[in-house]
Amino acid sequence: MSPERGRIDGAAAEVRDQLIPLLKALDGLLAAEGAEDPRAFFAAIARKLSLAREPEDLMQPFLELGTTAFRGFEFPIAAGPLIDEVLRRAQEAAQTLSAEGTPH
Repeated sequence: MSPERGRIDGAAAEVRDQLIPLLKALDGLLAAEGAEDPRAFFAAIARKLSLAREPEDLMQPFLELGTTAFRGFEFPIAAGPLIDEVLRRAQEAAQTLSAEGTPH
């Protein structure tokens, strides 16, 4: 395995390690509130993130996260800060990975 390939795999793992625990916490909160539609949405994203091996594998879940506000979900008030944190970290990761992939 080339050093470049290892670095990329590490970047995807780092994103997974940051986002999946937040999504699991969100799942528990949404389950407790009976918010099944948003729960299914975020669980599907968590599954896709858990399968990510390369930064390119993160594109689809990040795009889906970007549609959160337009899905028409009614979120429990307590979920707001956690959703904001998931979206913030995903956006930061996307920007970082994009910058790393840009030739200098």
